[in-house]
Amino acid sequence: LFDGLTLPDQFVLQVEAERTGAAAWRSFADTCSDPEAAEKLRSCAALEEANAAALEQIIASMTAAP
Repeated sequence: LFDGLTLPDQFVLQVEAERTGAAAWRSFADTCSDPEAAEKLRSCAALEEANAAALEQIIASMTAAP
């Protein structure tokens, strides 16, 4: 999957995957009839979003002009 990509480009793909994962967790939560389970699923989405944001910061520092 990452063959031939620079590390920043690999991280860009990972950011997209994290955000897709977050959307999936929210979708699961939206259809969950158990409020406690739905909240746990939403907390998984928040973790995915946090991972994406952290990677975006790393990407920015890797690609910033010296």
